[in-house]
Amino acid sequence: VIAGATLLLEVSMTRVFSVAFFNHYAFLIVSTAMFGFGFSGVILSIFPKLQRLNFDAMLSVLAICFSVSAIITLKVVVDVPLQFGELKNQTIQMVYLSIYYLALAVPFFFSGMVVALLMSHLPGSVNTLYFSDLMGAGIACFLVLPLVPTLTAPGAVIVAAMFGLLAAACFGKLAGKPFVAASLMAFL
Repeated sequence: VIAGATLLLEVSMTRVFSVAFFNHYAFLIVSTAMFGFGFSGVILSIFPKLQRLNFDAMLSVLAICFSVSAIITLKVVVDVPLQFGELKNQTIQMVYLSIYYLALAVPFFFSGMVVALLMSHLPGSVNTLYFSDLMGAGIACFLVLPLVPTLTAPGAVIVAAMFGLLAAACFGKLAGKPFVAASLMAFL
């Protein structure tokens, strides 16, 4: 579910960028998503003690963080007045671009942490995890087709955040009732 939420967010934000900016800036999302994923792996390598925390609780919290940060990212993209054509003329535009990069990388960082923790904690199930990851991502790519025309791209971002909360509830079921309750509260 978290892999599907991640890819749905990525494709939906690509659509948001293609409408808000020119089409050739839309693929900024792909490189930023890769940066977020890579940075999550770096953090897990630098701080191996993170892997010793309550596994299920950490997965639930990270999935909630993914969902909340996806909504915040959408808000930043809508509200921050970035104009790519003015980058040379207005220095404030470089600040806005930095805000965009940071906001866009954060949800992918959290989902990357979830995937990395799952793969590192369950090495015997890596085939099943990878299959599930690909299935979730594939289903999300298919869901973009009806969601974007029906709900618009920002609506699809909200659906991606809801899927992240669904993943948090599934992880929370293993961690305990407070984590399921936190997922549901964030859903509302």
